[in-house]
Amino acid sequence: MLSDGDQTEIGEKGITLSGGQKARVALARTVYQNADICLLDDPLAAVDSHVGKHMFNSCIVDELFLRKSSNSNQKRTVILVTNAIQYLSDPNVSKIVVLHDGVISEVGTHSELSSKSDSKYSSFLSVMEATGVQKDADVDMDDISNYVAEESGRPNQEESAAQEELKGERKASLGSSASSENRKNKATSTTPLMTDEFEEREQGHVGLDAYLAYAKDLGGFLFFFIVLGGNALHQVAEYASKWFLTYWAGNSSEIDGKTFLGIYTLINLAGVFVILIVTMLIFISSLRASRLLFTELLDAVLRSPMSFFDTTPAGRIVNRFTQDIYIFDEQVVQTVRYYTYTVSQVIATVAIVSFVTPPFAICMIPILMYYGHMQMYFTRTYRELKRIDSVSRSPLFALLGEMLDGLSTIRAHNAEPTFIKRLNDVLEQQMNANFLLKTSTAWITIRLQMVGACISCLACLFAVLARGSGNEV
Repeated sequence: MLSDGDQTEIGEKGITLSGGQKARVALARTVYQNADICLLDDPLAAVDSHVGKHMFNSCIVDELFLRKSSNSNQKRTVILVTNAIQYLSDPNVSKIVVLHDGVISEVGTHSELSSKSDSKYSSFLSVMEATGVQKDADVDMDDISNYVAEESGRPNQEESAAQEELKGERKASLGSSASSENRKNKATSTTPLMTDEFEEREQGHVGLDAYLAYAKDLGGFLFFFIVLGGNALHQVAEYASKWFLTYWAGNSSEIDGKTFLGIYTLINLAGVFVILIVTMLIFISSLRASRLLFTELLDAVLRSPMSFFDTTPAGRIVNRFTQDIYIFDEQVVQTVRYYTYTVSQVIATVAIVSFVTPPFAICMIPILMYYGHMQMYFTRTYRELKRIDSVSRSPLFALLGEMLDGLSTIRAHNAEPTFIKRLNDVLEQQMNANFLLKTSTAWITIRLQMVGACISCLACLFAVLARGSGNEV
């Protein structure tokens, strides 16, 4: 039996259930649905004959047809497709339809069809009696004792042991359909079957080994040396072009304009060439790192034991191969490019302004302290929100997969409103996490713009003060 009854977690696609258990779960869903018309496509085929008899009498007849548990006198229509004709002699079976070669050959009650010696149904009954199917189907616990007592040549001790063994096997079979299903039942315990990604997610700082592994996939020290060196050369070319343009404006009469224009063009072309090389290197290296990560991820999944797939929802695996790989393919490469370019630009700007107006460097100290505090506060919050946003996508992918796989079952049980509500709830959770992520980004953007405005204001103020004091800026 399932350990937690109808609250037992059976896993995706019923991977922890045997064929007989799946049939009983599907039949239980039909009982819970309480529909007026029930179509049963041979639910007794996957179970033992004695278990099938118990299911037919207690579930199909008593619950589905007679509705005994609901205390309702109104019967419902039950259409049972089966080749287990030993159950069709039940008095509650009102009509039997015999199919032969895909067409209806006979229609009637059990007594009507069995009384005709030339009918197909009568021939089926003859074969069933000849093979002993009826006897096996009707056996119960009392018959076991008679069966054991009839065995000859056994000592009393062996007879008693055999009787107890057969009783135990029959009870186990009624409870779990077959002894081969005991292994399946061990997987259904009071503890959750599927692991909870939200509870198992990483917390705190990202480990240094993760950064080092990604840096190694990018190309290691050589990659960062070329990127940082290229950005530094680009900043030199950019400020050199600005300085040369200023020099040209003040000394245009000394040198020919074509010469000035040629030098200015060469400086800008050099800067464009350097930034082009750096950008291409970043994109190629990032895609290479993403490909290596995908290969390692795929290899790890393919080499995982079957227990991993029993306890890991398919939506989580899909999330890793879709959203996370997309982030490495699209977002991380842009982040690396903008980060290296922005860092070199900020360092160059602060260095030049501090060199021209030394008091500016002193005023930068409290600004950098404020920026560091905001950066630490924002990083802790954004990191956790990003993790929540990532793990909240897995239930969405898992539910969509379940709905697509079980679409026919959902429609058959008229469960569309239930699954739509579940989908809306999961989608709302994911959107809430995404909204908080966007909100935190807007929060830090406002403060960074404020810091940038303060830096620009101080730079202009000290430049004006230096100009007023007679110093050249």
